[in-house]
Amino acid sequence: MNLDRTIIIPADDRSLAQRLFRSAVYDEDVLVVVVLGDGPQKEQIVNWADKRAQVVVQGFGRKVIWIRDASVLEDEIRKLPLESEDAKEKMDAAVDLNAIALFSISLANTVMDVIKNDEKINILRIDMAFVYAGEAEVD
Repeated sequence: MNLDRTIIIPADDRSLAQRLFRSAVYDEDVLVVVVLGDGPQKEQIVNWADKRAQVVVQGFGRKVIWIRDASVLEDEIRKLPLESEDAKEKMDAAVDLNAIALFSISLANTVMDVIKNDEKINILRIDMAFVYAGEAEVD
């Protein structure tokens, strides 16, 4: 798998995982899709997301963060503000973050879209997650 725009978060080094996540979310001016979990389906999702991350729309760069083990960054993820009611409902309902396939983060570091594992996921839906991330207002 050739991933050009994806940061793979290590599961065995919490400190490095936090630095990589924080850098991508808070230091870079890019729209981010975060994929949670591992396995063949998640590899496919990461592959699609990486392809869509290569597109720059209206000057916004894109990146993918792949967190194979969500427990490594659960505290960081739960601290992110949630923009939409839909995102709040899905994130709150996901007591276990492993129920979430992916979510998108805006330039304002806000979760804009959440896609659960039981939803239909394809390359177009992933692209929409990036689009939703681009709709947030930045102060």
